[in-house]
Formats: sequence, C-alpha cells, structure tokens
Amino acid sequence: MSAPLPPKPQEPLLTGRRIIALWFPHWAAETSHADYDVTQPFALIDMHKNAQRLVALNGAAGKAGLYPAMTLPDARALLPDVQTAMANPQDAAARLQKCAYWLQRYTPWIGEDTPLETSDGLTNYGLLLDISGCAHLFGGERALLEDMAARLATYRDGRGITLHAAIAGSIGAAWGLARFAPSDLTIVPEGQDAEAVLPLPPAALRLTPPHIDLCRRLGLDTIAKLARFPRADLTRRFGPTLVLRLEQALGQAGESLNPYLP
Repeated sequence: MSAPLPPKPQEPLLTGRRIIALWFPHWAAETSHADYDVTQPFALIDMHKNAQRLVALNGAAGKAGLYPAMTLPDARALLPDVQTAMANPQDAAARLQKCAYWLQRYTPWIGEDTPLETSDGLTNYGLLLDISGCAHLFGGERALLEDMAARLATYRDGRGITLHAAIAGSIGAAWGLARFAPSDLTIVPEGQDAEAVLPLPPAALRLTPPHIDLCRRLGLDTIAKLARFPRADLTRRFGPTLVLRLEQALGQAGESLNPYLP
C-alpha cells in the first residue's frame, strides 16, 4: 500500500443522531431456561466441528478458564463440576427480541445488532437503539443509560444480564465502543465519534475474521493506522466492505437501523 496520509477531519453526515449499542456477552447462557446456580460456572453446549463444544458461557465460567468453542471433555478436565445444558439458538434469539420490546420504554426505534461471522462460529448478541431526541425525557443520556443498565441488572426475575453499552453518533462507533472501550458504559460527546474510535482495534469495525487476521499480519493494530491510508489503497488490499465499515465508524457514511416490527 502507499505511504499513509495524515488523517483528515470530516464533519459527521448525521449530526444530531444518537445511537445506543448494547452488547450482551453472556446472553444465551444468562437467559437460558436451564435450572442452574447463577453464581457457579455454567455453559451451553452444542455440536460444532464434529465435537460437543461450549457455545455460550456465563461470567463465572469465563473466570474459571473456560472459553467458547472449547470441547466439552476439555472443559470437564479443567472444571469437572461445570454445569451444562444444550444450546437453543432460536430460543435465545426469541428472548432477545422480547428484550427489545421491553426496551421500548426508552425509544420505539430498536433493531437487532449486525449479524457477524466469527472465527468460532458463535453468535454475537446485541441490540441497537436510536435515542435521537429521546434522552431529555429521562434526564439526559447518562441518566437514561444508567437507568437502562440498572433495570437490566435485575432482568429475568432478578438474575440479571451482563451489559456493555455505548452511546455515539453512529451505529458503527457505538458498536465498536460497546465491545472494545475500557468502560462498560461509554458516552461519546456529539461530533467526537472519530476521536473515540481511532484508538480501538480493527475488530471494532465489524470486520470478518480474515480481515482481522490480515490487519494483524500487516501490523495495523488500531483503527487510526488504517484510517491514515488512502481509501483506494484500502479498497485494493481489503475490498470495499472494510472501507465502508471504517467510514461508518468515523461518521463519514450513513447507515440505517432496521427496527423490530411489532
């Protein structure tokens, strides 16, 4: 690729738009109908790549050293008493849609997160909310987000849901910050999406595993390093999707939210 250029500041296309991205890293396990001790390690299992594997974990299982795509025998060798149940992806998706309807107390514009291919074939659960013009009804954006987090902490009959969330001016920025910002709850001031996402890794751009691996091999470990290259060079090396995701995260390209229909 050509030598990188200094980043050029550009005004966001959608000034005034405010998006919340919610990420539920343990959604399938934490909302499972299985009867288990929520304080102890728990995993959902399914057949994947010709073996029974862990496909979803609660927080306690992750802290105990288990990880998604781990085979069940390996998991039991490390943690013999791990609680397990069979996964039901359709049921988890239905529960996510039910949660979306429950969140309509904040805004009617709620959509499912961007479906992504992952290296382990697992599902990424999240929701997107357009709160443009809504936050003042709840005392401002921080008050709205903190109220939402508090309610989700007691969701599902008090069992609670692990939540990472971000508010930004674009879907791309909010999505990346919800997953990669150091804080569980992040609010980006209006017009500062680019500054907020530039330090994040390329995976924050909703890239496919091959794109993420190529960035790693090229030493492009931050969005800032990608953004310095001419768009034509990036398109030749990575294809148009990466450039689109980059411009969406920087607030330089529009993106529609596809809301759930009642």
